[in-house]
Amino acid sequence: MVYLRHSLTIASYEGIRVAINYDSTNPKVLSRCNTLIEARKVNDAEISINAADVAAVPRGTPVAVTVAAPCDSNTLISPWFFGGKTIAVTTTMVKE
Repeated sequence: MVYLRHSLTIASYEGIRVAINYDSTNPKVLSRCNTLIEARKVNDAEISINAADVAAVPRGTPVAVTVAAPCDSNTLISPWFFGGKTIAVTTTMVKE
């Protein structure tokens, strides 16, 4: 679960770094997050951006990217402690 949380943290951070750029779009953010999630073999991850269109977010406004994944489909052994739980990581930065 430490690996899963770290993987979600990396994906969330890299996604928000794309989102705060002045010329960014939501598909660019999702693409960056998905690239990292796939590379780290995270299953059933969900990505959400708190802005419907990051391109329309005014400079100086906080933007957040959340990446979440269920523990059950991301474990090698029986998930007795984390069974039925989801780990989610949100990273927030200010639009450039």
